[in-house]
Amino acid sequence: MNIKKSFQGSSHSPRRRVKKRSIRKKILNRKTLLLLTVFFWFSIIAAFGAVTMLILEHSKDLPGLTVMKNYKPSLITTIYDRNDEVVAEYFVEKRILRKLEAIPNKMILATLSIEDDNFFEHHGIDLWGIARAAFVNIRSGSVVQGGSTITQQVAKILFLTPERTFARKIKETLLSFRIEQNFSKNEILEIYLNQIYYGNGAYGVEAASQVYFEKGVGELSTAEMALLAGLPKGPNNYSPFKSPEAAMKRRRIVIRRMEELEYITPAEARQAESETLVTASRVKTKNHTPYFSEHIRRYLAKKYGSTSLYREGLKVYTTMDLGWQIAAQNALETGLEITDRRLGWRGPTGWISPGEEEIDWDKINP
Repeated sequence: MNIKKSFQGSSHSPRRRVKKRSIRKKILNRKTLLLLTVFFWFSIIAAFGAVTMLILEHSKDLPGLTVMKNYKPSLITTIYDRNDEVVAEYFVEKRILRKLEAIPNKMILATLSIEDDNFFEHHGIDLWGIARAAFVNIRSGSVVQGGSTITQQVAKILFLTPERTFARKIKETLLSFRIEQNFSKNEILEIYLNQIYYGNGAYGVEAASQVYFEKGVGELSTAEMALLAGLPKGPNNYSPFKSPEAAMKRRRIVIRRMEELEYITPAEARQAESETLVTASRVKTKNHTPYFSEHIRRYLAKKYGSTSLYREGLKVYTTMDLGWQIAAQNALETGLEITDRRLGWRGPTGWISPGEEEIDWDKINP
């Protein structure tokens, strides 16, 4: 008998045992793969369901977009004399409305470079921008760039509260998508540049230009535009009035970002970086006509209401001549000083002791 052949044909041969193990292993692998596949798709469906529920839940009380469609920001009411000289201003928010076409292209590019350089590519949310901002901030050790798009910022300042909660962030995201669907990029950008706060009471880029440099936004240099573009991130932290060094550092970041994006040439960047910071005086203009201005204010409030007076940007022209008024008031002040010097100090009429219960008026006024 052939022992080798007999052994190979036996059901207990090693080869058959290995084959059975291999089959069982394949069956187990298939089951594992099937379970993993089911678990994967279940996770996907569960996550999709959870996101859908969140969206539906937070979509219920989302505000409408009527505010943006009928955009009427709070503006300055200005009182003029007969020569169109400014006499007084009344406002809740110091803002001068400007159409996008009236804002220099370089000012727009400076804003986009530091706030949202993918603005014309994204649809309200910029995931790549969020990741890049996080990387830049970690590398610099401070918050240099923000992850919110300009659309998100418009949604927040027009419709939402500044609180930092997960629910508010979801609403902000949903509103951003809606805004992008209903408004053009230029419309969104125009609202942002007129609505955003630049610090020191200035809302909008034109008012900020007047407050910080005492000139219109169309007259600004590249360096001045870069400084303004860097303010919305932290108006108090980067104010050239309060923290000129921080303002210059922030300006340099904006200029270099503009250079990286090829919005300006290297030569323009070096020139802007070397420009000396010259800001407007912080001394408030004296109101030379307080009684006249108050009379006009009361008249406007009574005739048109406080909302119109402080929010609708009225232009009020009067018959007063500011130059003559200042001359008259200066003459009055000079005359009072001369009279006071001529009469001199005549001393007190008398003295009253705080400790006396009964006052002898005959001694005080002999």
